[in-house]
Amino acid sequence: MFVSTDRLAYSGSVTRYATLEDAQAGINPLGTYQITSNNGNRDLSLYLTDDGNGNRMVYILTGWFYSITGNADSGVANPSNVQEGFFQIGDLDGNTVTTMNGQFSNDGTQFTLQVAGSGAHRDPTRTPHDHARLWAPNYTGSMEQSFGYYHSYALDLTLSGLNGVYENGLYTAENEPTGVTGTFTAIFENRNYTYTPSKGNPDAEGFYVANFTLHMDNWAWANRESLSQPFRSTTITAVPEPASLGVLGLGALGLLARRREKAAA
Repeated sequence: MFVSTDRLAYSGSVTRYATLEDAQAGINPLGTYQITSNNGNRDLSLYLTDDGNGNRMVYILTGWFYSITGNADSGVANPSNVQEGFFQIGDLDGNTVTTMNGQFSNDGTQFTLQVAGSGAHRDPTRTPHDHARLWAPNYTGSMEQSFGYYHSYALDLTLSGLNGVYENGLYTAENEPTGVTGTFTAIFENRNYTYTPSKGNPDAEGFYVANFTLHMDNWAWANRESLSQPFRSTTITAVPEPASLGVLGLGALGLLARRREKAAA
């Protein structure tokens, strides 16, 4: 399976808790914070592979990198390239993934995807790390204040309006979807201050539950004719039933995925 798309967006909120137990139970919240800027929308980028032999790659992140005034991949003036609402998982070796299922409908017009995992981290003392970040509301300094650890994450997505072409047991769609529904949820522990060397804010630490709804109100797509780089076209390859087959070499795919890792501010 191979999924590559920047055509998505999300909106929603983050709720802060004092303990993991409270976050898991949804009790005693310390505050709920809604994404408000840019009409509450953030671009979403997906890049996932599964060769069916245990080799996986998962990039689920805010689409921060497009720009209309700066260099390619700079994110200059991109309304998603801000602390508010930002999140990122970049698991190059797929070791945090517990579930990854993707399938086309029998007519190739619809694609459903479920990805779940735990343990994605941004500990600089452990290599490789998974570029794990989530918005820490009320803390607007360095992006390092969003570093931490995902106790769980789950993506549930349906894309419609695809023109999947069936060949050799696989569907491949290379057009932009016309409809998107789904959710991204997570329980994230902010560890920006306990990570070594510490550059963060201890008051930002805690447990955050993300509840994001997926849709298509995407800034980069709306400005695609003015971007500093071409808009990355959607490509999806998968079987028409729950399974995974190797379709592309992971070494080459990794080169494209790595450029999406957001550098520390």
